[in-house]
Amino acid sequence: MRTFAVLGACALFLAGAGAASAEQWVDYAPQKGVWSVTTVKVDPNKIDDYLVGLKAGWVPGEELAKKHGDIDNYFVMVKVNAADGQGNVLLGEHYVKLCQVRS
Repeated sequence: MRTFAVLGACALFLAGAGAASAEQWVDYAPQKGVWSVTTVKVDPNKIDDYLVGLKAGWVPGEELAKKHGDIDNYFVMVKVNAADGQGNVLLGEHYVKLCQVRS
């Protein structure tokens, strides 16, 4: 009897999953340019000091590059799960125009 109840529940789940339809993503707009993302590994107890240093040193340079039109966006993100052994601070820049090499 329990097997029939489990099979019935599975059948209802599959019927409900098939009835749900997903709408196509319509908000996507391709961007020109390229993102450069740098991952930095910082000791967990030094992240605040690192972010203060970025605000004093890195952000003014990014604002200047933004003013000159070299980039149009930048970001700083801190990963919540830093236990993966990778970096835990992400620095990103969006370059709107790339250098062209002429031959």
